[in-house]
Amino acid sequence: MNNRRQDVIESAHQVFAEKGYRAASIQNILDRSSISKGTLYKYFSSKSDIILAVFKWLAHKIEQARDELILYRDPKDLDTLKEQISIQIELLETYKMFSLFQEVFVSDDIELKQYIKQHQAIRIKMDTQTIN
Repeated sequence: MNNRRQDVIESAHQVFAEKGYRAASIQNILDRSSISKGTLYKYFSSKSDIILAVFKWLAHKIEQARDELILYRDPKDLDTLKEQISIQIELLETYKMFSLFQEVFVSDDIELKQYIKQHQAIRIKMDTQTIN
């Protein structure tokens, strides 16, 4: 991934975590990431496009943490599953994702709502398959 794009994603996450999704502005993200508006729009078309990238980036980080946990363990072991879920919850809290999810659910952005629903459904399906 392009380093500048990744810097924008991480800066945007910080802004969203501090201000909330609705209160955060593109200008806040520009100020935090120290890039021009043109550069930002080279990578993202809107604020919702940015938060979607943030969600995907954080989902990837959570998935990596879970994968590292089961690297040398039996993924069907119930204690392993419990630890994976604990890691996921801990990271969601650390990255203040619960509050961002809540804001998205009360927004009018159907695409973001759909992403969260699909991601959670996939995660639940994977967890269920692990224990079966």
